[in-house]
Amino acid sequence: HKNSWNPVQAYLGVCEHVLVTEDSFSMMSEALASKKPVTVLKVPHYQKSPKFTKTLDYMESRKWIAFWSENISDLDTLFIDPIRSLDIPDDTEKAAIQIEKCLDQYS
Repeated sequence: HKNSWNPVQAYLGVCEHVLVTEDSFSMMSEALASKKPVTVLKVPHYQKSPKFTKTLDYMESRKWIAFWSENISDLDTLFIDPIRSLDIPDDTEKAAIQIEKCLDQYS
């Protein structure tokens, strides 16, 4: 529906860190657009295409994403600095600011 509101950007706007699975490039893209640290969770038995693997390797080398290591004690080391260099649409940032203001009123 054309006028349907999608809450994903609102949720991401108030996150401190985003965890996504490796099988969804759209989830990773939305998470990266939020400018929050992104950790990618491996999916058992998921076969990535060579192009997808190359893209993930590039994002990891740029420290845009980090992979979950399967050892829960390593979680703190994966909380990389938020990405500030990516261009995101102004409306996403504006929506996140408005949501944070609303949440501040009720906390």
